[in-house]
Amino acid sequence: MSIKVNIHQLLFYISFLIIVGSKYIGQTVFVNEYPPLSELIKILIIVACVLLLIKYILEPHTKKLIIFSIVISTIGVAVSYNSDSFFTLMPVVALILNMNNIDINKVIKVWLIEIIALMTFIAICYRLNIVGEVINSGVRADGKIRYALGYTYSTFSSNYFFHVTIFYLYLRKNMIKYVEIISLFLINLYLYTWTDTKAVFYYSTAAIIVCLFLKVFKIKAYSTLLNKYSMLFSAIIAGVLSWSYRYRLSLLDQLDSVLTGRLRLASDAFDNFDITLFGQRIRWIFEQNMFSESTYNYVDSSYLNILFRFGVIILVFILVGYYIIGEKTLSRNTYYTMMIVFLSLHSMFDPQLIEIMYNPAILFLGYVIYNINELKSSNRIY
Repeated sequence: MSIKVNIHQLLFYISFLIIVGSKYIGQTVFVNEYPPLSELIKILIIVACVLLLIKYILEPHTKKLIIFSIVISTIGVAVSYNSDSFFTLMPVVALILNMNNIDINKVIKVWLIEIIALMTFIAICYRLNIVGEVINSGVRADGKIRYALGYTYSTFSSNYFFHVTIFYLYLRKNMIKYVEIISLFLINLYLYTWTDTKAVFYYSTAAIIVCLFLKVFKIKAYSTLLNKYSMLFSAIIAGVLSWSYRYRLSLLDQLDSVLTGRLRLASDAFDNFDITLFGQRIRWIFEQNMFSESTYNYVDSSYLNILFRFGVIILVFILVGYYIIGEKTLSRNTYYTMMIVFLSLHSMFDPQLIEIMYNPAILFLGYVIYNINELKSSNRIY
């Protein structure tokens, strides 16, 4: 019996696994305890990008597509150079340019398997004290300790599992079992108890309730309006709220308090950073040090973070890209609507939209380039 292997798809999935796995490990305590890992991660990402280049060269392309790919790559390189973010942006660009003949649902399934395996691995290492807590584990104003659970920041584990929840619900659709739904909720609750990451717990719980509702009442409707405009409207709302905070309206002060200062920080960013076409180098300060004059300045909103760091062109490509995907047949199912709505809402005040180790759905943008209108497996249940 012979097994047929598509070399193009093999190169893609090997590269995808390397990129996601490397960037994931880069957010764990392993990089603190074993500093050479940081350089190894960079080498692995470069290797993966080379494999993707080989895949692209081996595949046939029209002259128009080659020109378009060169333009996108040039913009990606320029923005990566200006923002000093090669290892964040270029792997995503390389994957998007190689989405020809790649099934996004299979990509998400592979991502789920890899992330669940890696989260299990880190949880075991943490339990066995192979990795421990970081010094900067957060403490709330009420004294509640936020545990990092083997990651370099206390919010990472909860944010990973929020995305696991969203994409698991997306793939399983109405065939998901009640035991799976309960398991997803309990794991989210467990992580919330230890990390006190409120927003993602609320989003995860809301998504679970929505999918439970869809399952019980056998609802199969979808919304083209939400599919096309969720990302765009969420970006506009995040921008308007952040800009308006400077006027110190009492309602915005209260909202900023609920969002733990995110509006204030984003509003300050409008004053401190330029808005450019091709990005800029920004020194994000993630921790406040009492012995330093540096002040925490990180912008959590994905949309505004991308705008300030990567520039207008990248943000517009993402927003317009998701609008175009929302018009295509592959988005015409209930669970795509659920997924894109919660990703859009989450991205308003959390920064994971363009991070491939969190969000494999960024690769839907590849179907804008390749003009793939539908997938044979778009409604397949995993």
